[in-house]
Amino acid sequence: MKPASRMERIGTETAFEAAARARALEATGRDVIHLEIGEPDFDTPRNIREAASEALLAAGGTITHHHAVGRDHRPGYDRQRPDLFATALHAAKGALDPAGVLIP
Repeated sequence: MKPASRMERIGTETAFEAAARARALEATGRDVIHLEIGEPDFDTPRNIREAASEALLAAGGTITHHHAVGRDHRPGYDRQRPDLFATALHAAKGALDPAGVLIP
């Protein structure tokens, strides 16, 4: 199968570019602490996650994302989400997933 030629115009995700640059630095002998995709391979302590969320909200940022917010960021999301949107989302989830098996 040959992809359409317009696929060549799609760039790379910047996170992958950052990971490649980090690996290149590491190859030169530099010590690198990886914080890109999937790194570090241990959970961030809860107090740090909560402090980061609070700092984002205090600076006018948002904790929403097109991939979802996750359980860790749910409290911040709930504070910034309009009530009408929550009602609509709850109704849509009830109609599409009445057994509650897809999205907790």
